[in-house]
Amino acid sequence: MSATSLIHLTALTAFLFSFVPRVVRAAEPVSLQKLIDEAAAQGEVVVPRGLWKEPLVIDKPLKLRGESGEACFIEVTSDAPALRITSRKEVVVESLTIRWQRATSQKSGEPQTAIVLRDSPLTLRSVRLEALGNNARCPSGLLALGFSDVRIEQSTFVGFEFTIQFADGAKGRVTDSTVWMQRLWPSYGKSGRNFCKKNPANNPPNLLILILILSPRGLAG
Repeated sequence: MSATSLIHLTALTAFLFSFVPRVVRAAEPVSLQKLIDEAAAQGEVVVPRGLWKEPLVIDKPLKLRGESGEACFIEVTSDAPALRITSRKEVVVESLTIRWQRATSQKSGEPQTAIVLRDSPLTLRSVRLEALGNNARCPSGLLALGFSDVRIEQSTFVGFEFTIQFADGAKGRVTDSTVWMQRLWPSYGKSGRNFCKKNPANNPPNLLILILILSPRGLAG
């Protein structure tokens, strides 16, 4: 092979490699936000086993995947959401347990919800979303706004007053998922369509706690 051919082959290999999604893993405990910021678009960030306590922002298309849904915890006490998504292309969050509660009772411009997205496509797969406190500290689980399109699959929601909300034109589908609740009802208002529940922690022990399992056909909003 001539030197010219070798140069062309090397350049072609480098060009093709640039389109391969890259997986970012933490070799040692670091900031998850730093891993997300440094990840390439369309790449994957693997969350190591353990407890992570910082609010996260995803502003590019990528997959945020836990090594194990039972051993990877994002636990946030903050007036900001645990996870904010602003990417205009698809984000996938998979195999994680996310826990959230408000830090203070002060009113702020931040949505009072564990996960918020606006004008973003999102797939939530095999995620457990838990309220850390009572209804006052954990009013909402997931809030999709604007032109967001949400797919929730094989996930579990526990302890939020307003579990899943689609507002301002957002839409979504929930399939094969579980919501722990006292009772569930659709609430229609100016802001959108809410799938609501009461937090069993705030209710007398003699009230029946139910589990809602959504079939693979799903519940669309």
